[in-house]
Amino acid sequence: MAMIEEFDRSGNWLFRWRSFLPLVLYVLAAVVITSGWDDHVDHISKNWMIGCLAVALLGQIIRSVAI
Repeated sequence: MAMIEEFDRSGNWLFRWRSFLPLVLYVLAAVVITSGWDDHVDHISKNWMIGCLAVALLGQIIRSVAI
């Protein structure tokens, strides 16, 4: 029963913070993309990742405005 209670507690926490958690993840993704990956990732791939992050952020903004 302890595992069920843990799932219930963690599910309630995720449900409560579901609107703000993606924003934290976007910031972390932006930091990872713009950090020292220049040696390992070419510019086209880096631009693609930044573009994908921008589309995801735009979707999150539309979602928050709609709510």
